[in-house]
Amino acid sequence: MRLFILRKNLLRKRFFYLSWYNILSNVTVPLAGLVDTAILGHLPNLTYLGGVALGSVVFDYLYWPMNFLRMGTTGLTAQARGKKQETEEWAILYRVLTLAIFLGILIILFSEKILEIVFPLLPGEKTVKEAAAAYFLARILGAPAVLANFAFNGWFLGRESVKVILALTFIGNLMNIGLDYLFIMKWHFNAAGAGYATMISQYSMSLMSVMVILFHAKARPIDLK
Repeated sequence: MRLFILRKNLLRKRFFYLSWYNILSNVTVPLAGLVDTAILGHLPNLTYLGGVALGSVVFDYLYWPMNFLRMGTTGLTAQARGKKQETEEWAILYRVLTLAIFLGILIILFSEKILEIVFPLLPGEKTVKEAAAAYFLARILGAPAVLANFAFNGWFLGRESVKVILALTFIGNLMNIGLDYLFIMKWHFNAAGAGYATMISQYSMSLMSVMVILFHAKARPIDLK
């Protein structure tokens, strides 16, 4: 009985440990969005703010169905890790990354069609829709990186490497904030600047994920936790 209670307490601590870092990493995402809004809100013309808000809705619907890349990867990786099948862990990552990049490229190829079909259905004045289209066309270039990051996060979470997820998310969002200021306030790219900032930060997060994984592959004793 005492052993059962001890195992239960350890499992509970492990659960809260994983949940805490995952929650923190998710909290940083809307914070970056708030900074986007604050910077665009300081522009004389609020059309760009409305355009980014409108374009963000499209991305919410576009990327939401792709969450299986993260959720599915987490379960499969955790299962392989529990069985101590390291080769299978890496195979899962390679397969999901291949699928993520393929889907991301498809999204870019059909971006013009998405623009033609979806944007006429959205409410808003012509100038707001034009700003939304500029934001969309800039940010959509990061689709492969966004989906790859879903795969990376799912894989890291399945390996219980939650600190890595938190660090990558924090650095990526911090970079997004800095690029927002540069592209919008300094270079006056307006709505497109917000899209470029998000796109570049997503590719940067993917690159950092690859660097962490390569480092771990070369130094096996280093634990990603």
